[in-house]
Amino acid sequence: MLVGLAVTVVVLGFFAADTLQNSPETFSAMIGIAALAVAIDFIWKRMRPSEPAAAVASEPTLPP
Repeated sequence: MLVGLAVTVVVLGFFAADTLQNSPETFSAMIGIAALAVAIDFIWKRMRPSEPAAAVASEPTLPP
């Protein structure tokens, strides 16, 4: 699992470096989209209540 993770990080690093060198506009868009996703996730988590509302507990009924 660690080897797979390491290989993935290396491949993504080469992809990012190649994209930055050959198409800086695309690289900027990728970074902007990633930053926007993190910001939206942060805001979404702050808007939601920290604890879910208590569900009404009812006794399950068994079929006759």
